[in-house]
Formats: sequence, C-alpha cells, structure tokens
Amino acid sequence: MSFVVDWVEALEGASAVAICLSLNDESAHRIDRGLIQCMHSHARLVCVAKPDVFSDDALQTLAVAEGVQLVVDYGPATLDAFRMRTQTLGCSVDTWRNPATLTTHAATTEACNVDLDYAVSVQLSLTALSGIVRRQLAQSLAIPSQPLEAGAPQVSIIGRGINGLLQAVMLRLANYQVTIYEGNQDRDGASHRFPAIPYLAVECHRAGIELFEKLLADNPSLAPLFKEAAYDIEFVHLKGEIEALLRRSGVQLQPKHLSSGEIAELSREHVVVSTMGEGEEVSIVYCAAYYRIAAGGISQSLVGASLVQEIIQANRRLSVES
Repeated sequence: MSFVVDWVEALEGASAVAICLSLNDESAHRIDRGLIQCMHSHARLVCVAKPDVFSDDALQTLAVAEGVQLVVDYGPATLDAFRMRTQTLGCSVDTWRNPATLTTHAATTEACNVDLDYAVSVQLSLTALSGIVRRQLAQSLAIPSQPLEAGAPQVSIIGRGINGLLQAVMLRLANYQVTIYEGNQDRDGASHRFPAIPYLAVECHRAGIELFEKLLADNPSLAPLFKEAAYDIEFVHLKGEIEALLRRSGVQLQPKHLSSGEIAELSREHVVVSTMGEGEEVSIVYCAAYYRIAAGGISQSLVGASLVQEIIQANRRLSVES
C-alpha cells in the first residue's frame, strides 16, 4: 500500500479504482477527462461518492470508452439526477458504449444507513461545537473580582480537580453562585474520556485551544503559568491560581466529601454538576461530559465546561418561561 498526493500518479495505469470522496468545493468535478484517460483501458471504476465528483468531460469520455466499466452505487434520487445529467450532456448513460451499472445495492443496506447516521451525528456535533466556541469568544472570560449579590441562582460542583475548577469558572461567568465539593480522592475530576471519534476529538482540542487562549488573555495572572512548548501546563500552579481567582469572585471551595445520598439530596435544591466520570452512580441533575486531561487535555475541559454551562442556562430559561 502506498499513499500519494498526485491524482495522476495514483490513477496512472490503474485497472481497479474506488472513488469514496465526500462532495465539497474541492472534490466537485475533480475527476476530469485527463484522469479517466490515464487509467488502464479496461479499468473498473466503482464510485460510492456522489457522481458530481465527475466533470462533464469525464462523463463524455466514459460514454465512448470501450473498455472502462463504471459502477455507481448511491441512493435512488441521486442516481435519477445522474441519468438526467447525462441526458442533458447528450451522452445518456443508457447509450454508453460500455453501459454503466447504476445500483442502490450497497447504499440501501443497514450498514450504510448506520454509517450515514454516524456521519450526520459527527457533522451536527461539529456545528454545535463551532457555535459554542463562537459564543464564548464573543464575551469576556475574565473571572469577576467581586462576589455576586445575594439571590443569584446556585449550582454545586462535585470534584475539585482541574475539570471541576474550569466548570466553576464557566458557571461563575454565567452569574451563578458556585460551591465546589471534594470528589473521589482517587479521581478528583482529573481524568475523563474525550470523544472516541478521532476527528471529533481533534476538533474539540482545536476549539479548546481557542478558548484557553481567550482565558489566558482575559486573566493575565494565568499567563505566566503557560509554557509555549506544546501547551505544557504546570497544573499544580495553575489550579492554585484558578482557586485564588474563584475565591475572590465568591466561589465557595468546601473540603467536605459528599456521599451519594447527600449529593442526591443537594440536587433536589439546585443544579449539581459532577465532573467525576461514569463511575459515580449518584442521582444528580447534570453530569459533565467525560473528557481527559491528557494530550492537550485542558482544551477538552474548557469545551466540556462550556457545553454544560450552556445546557444549564438553556434549561433555566425554559423553567422561567414555563
């Protein structure tokens, strides 16, 4: 197996070609006449991408090719549109010298439907991620220097690790009275899962870096703790400074460890956020997304904290409206 960048190099003399491109501005009409002509004269070309990846001159070349066999596997509507396109070009697919095979066999299988659902869920996640980052960057992330006045809504956080502290930052910025309790001593909110989908994990990390840079810019006392080399963070010092800023803003840091029953009882009074991960079998209103403080981890923490903040705010608005 080899990987090449030059498409001509990849297709030169190829006798079997599978096209699995996603359709976008770069891939639309990317397969042109030149690429078709450089393949083996009796090549088998299987396309499971939208056929708009073929240029008009590519289709016209395929229409008169004696040996090249085209197989397009896609949904019925896309195949109908493909037939209409070839008719408009004056090379109806039904009249090709070597008739193309248009089929829905693979496209309509359960496995393909699952893949499509997966792709849609990833795209929706990326759209939501972009919206979260855009909204957070549009406002100040400076931790307030004064406590809130009495009467502000309350929220409690279980876990005093870096995840819990960053969650407290985001909720204090949303004008909540925040109390942080100690979590499990073995896993005090410092080690959770980030998304198992590699591409989504990378995008979460990239988004988190933007949020982290904004947090540093808006809170100058955190900047000296940042090292340029690979976003290396002195976590002990970072936690200490964040704790100091949170105390100044009125956040209560309690050394008490709450039992499952106490957490459940507390959640009847106000929102409780656990940053402890899936091992905590407690009845709470919200459990923070699982993310790991590793491989750029503080970035995923900020994304998770921002997400939980927006969920809590949205539900509070709904409860007020109702």
